[in-house]
Amino acid sequence: ARLEEHPDKRHGFDFALWLKAPKEHILKWESPWSLGYPGWHIECSAMSMEYLGETMDIHTGGEDHIFPHHENEIAQSEGCTGKIFANFWVHVRFLLVDGKKMSKSKGNFYTLRDVIDKGFDPMAFRLLMLNSHYRSQSNFTWNSMEQAASNFKKISRFEERLDDFKSTEANESSLNPQKYWEDFQAAMNDDLNTPKALSVLFDMIAEFNKAMDEEKLDNSNLENLKSTLSKIKKTFGIKIQKSAVPQEVIDLAEERVIAKKEKDFNKADALRNKIKTKGYILEDTPEGYKINKA
Repeated sequence: ARLEEHPDKRHGFDFALWLKAPKEHILKWESPWSLGYPGWHIECSAMSMEYLGETMDIHTGGEDHIFPHHENEIAQSEGCTGKIFANFWVHVRFLLVDGKKMSKSKGNFYTLRDVIDKGFDPMAFRLLMLNSHYRSQSNFTWNSMEQAASNFKKISRFEERLDDFKSTEANESSLNPQKYWEDFQAAMNDDLNTPKALSVLFDMIAEFNKAMDEEKLDNSNLENLKSTLSKIKKTFGIKIQKSAVPQEVIDLAEERVIAKKEKDFNKADALRNKIKTKGYILEDTPEGYKINKA
């Protein structure tokens, strides 16, 4: 519909591998067919074959590339080599913003820098994207970013708690971190079902947080749990930066410990609030207090 049917085409869906260059065209090369330049689709086949071989494992792209670009890539590549061009095609749906197509004219055009400037960790945005299947429509909202940030904090605090947890050989438990790793792999092997894989991660966090509360985590499954969490983070590309807590905030937390021992709970509450005004949250755990970025 974009162009009138070309009279020299044998079929309406035929496309040009080589184009004859007009005199004013900047890019042109000598060829057996004309002084011209390669068609739009041929460059992708040429570059991928140069660096990835005649068959690649996974080819990605946006849903707008299914037709005509990727179909034409297949036609010319397989016509040339007689081999399968790509074993798997992964086409991502467009990202909506507040339920609408993102555009500058609508005032809903954001970049990752805008997300960071609002105080969000880029890893929270990664979690937001992982929470939708790649073939499903994703809808970005600032409320959804808040929830993703909360989920990222949940993972960060769980990792910190594992690092600080003191288990003993005497604790007996039937907990099995390996089960979660197997469930995680099954979800990822099901057409990259990242939302399901994320739910496995948060189920694991909930169960093992409870186990730590009840002191049912022994050394064996503690180390297995750390390994499982590390493998899941690596698969998802999640990186957690350990931020240093200012000494001033640590001093307030230590002062609060003393106030609690002396049963001066009004002072303890006041110190907790003072820590909060400095951008940190104080959390009491069985292992002692935790200081997290608000």
